[in-house]
Amino acid sequence: IGLPVVRIKKEARPEQDIRAVGSDIREGQTVLAEGDRIGPAEIGLLATVGAVHVEVTRTPLVAVLSTGDEVMDPSAGALPPGAIRDANRPMLLAAAAEAGAIAMDLGIVRDAEGLPGLEAALHTAVDGGADVIITSGGVSMGDKDYVKPLLERHATVHFGRVLMKPGKPLTFATLDVPEPSPRRVLVFGLPGNP
Repeated sequence: IGLPVVRIKKEARPEQDIRAVGSDIREGQTVLAEGDRIGPAEIGLLATVGAVHVEVTRTPLVAVLSTGDEVMDPSAGALPPGAIRDANRPMLLAAAAEAGAIAMDLGIVRDAEGLPGLEAALHTAVDGGADVIITSGGVSMGDKDYVKPLLERHATVHFGRVLMKPGKPLTFATLDVPEPSPRRVLVFGLPGNP
């Protein structure tokens, strides 16, 4: 009647293409290791072995900001004398995203905003749930380098210099946030010199 016909020219063997129970995963075998990312395939694998509740860590949120009156957004047109385009913030945001984090762009905090402007950006990051805050610029010894004084006021500074050039004034601090649930935010103050 004109319908296509399928011809099977090879005979099937008994038990062909049938998997025995337990042949895909051995008893006691580790199916996922600590640190593995869980996506749809991993959820199916966990369901296969009856693991309906597993301990997970949420994706970290990394907040990034740049500081300085001389720093301009990359989209700025012609730059005034002494200005530079902000290359660090977009690079750090991209690196955080590539590493699997959620990246939060806090923009550029101008020197003219002083400590209050930087403090407002810090509050925005903390209130937004940041797990890590990365600043670019403002960590050296200049009179408008406000990052270290701000961290000394609100956080525990673990170190403020490293033996490396460029990069010597790198600062690392931890900020303990008591509410709504206690957590520790890691803060990295990077020099503005890429």
